[in-house]
Amino acid sequence: MVYIVSYHPKLPRKNSALVQSVCKFEGYALLSDYSFLVRTKFSASSVRDRIKPNLRVGDELFVCKLEKSAAWTGFDAKFSQWVRNAFDE
Repeated sequence: MVYIVSYHPKLPRKNSALVQSVCKFEGYALLSDYSFLVRTKFSASSVRDRIKPNLRVGDELFVCKLEKSAAWTGFDAKFSQWVRNAFDE
């Protein structure tokens, strides 16, 4: 399953602990400064629960399962290949 994981920090800053928690899933790709695609066997609520301890007070987190239908433009070949592979697995 592929999820979009997006967080919005209360104060604009990188959260390395949060990023490290995302990197622990079976696969991931950076979508934007604060958004990732994550491939995992876990449910959306389980993904949220695994990342939540790394949020700072006031930060927001959104996790949503994606279906096979996806479209994008402007991303590099590595990202495009990751998305294709993630939906094929």
